[in-house]
Amino acid sequence: MPGFQIPGDLTLNEDATDMALATGINAIAQSVRTGALVFRGYWRYELNAGIPYLDAAFDKGADLGIIRTVFWRFLLDTPGIVAVESLTLTFDEESRILYVDFTARTTTGEILSDSLPFPILS
Repeated sequence: MPGFQIPGDLTLNEDATDMALATGINAIAQSVRTGALVFRGYWRYELNAGIPYLDAAFDKGADLGIIRTVFWRFLLDTPGIVAVESLTLTFDEESRILYVDFTARTTTGEILSDSLPFPILS
């Protein structure tokens, strides 16, 4: 069985008998994905963790410029991210999903690119 590695997740060895926590760019990707799922102020152990979704008014007719700024700041505040190279928001009206596509430079010198989907319920 070939080695198996998913960015932002556990790393398995080639025969899938051992696993380890993600390190390097994979750990940074995991921090971004995990942090993006947290509403700021809702995790009692770290009230500043996550994204201030309620402050950014993630609601029908919300200003995408404000939401873009919120994500830009969130990425720059994520440990391991040193610069945001690009950030694009795309809203799919039919599925009501906001896609946040970004490319960021990391402390490892590598470039991290990802797409984060956010269902908009209202």
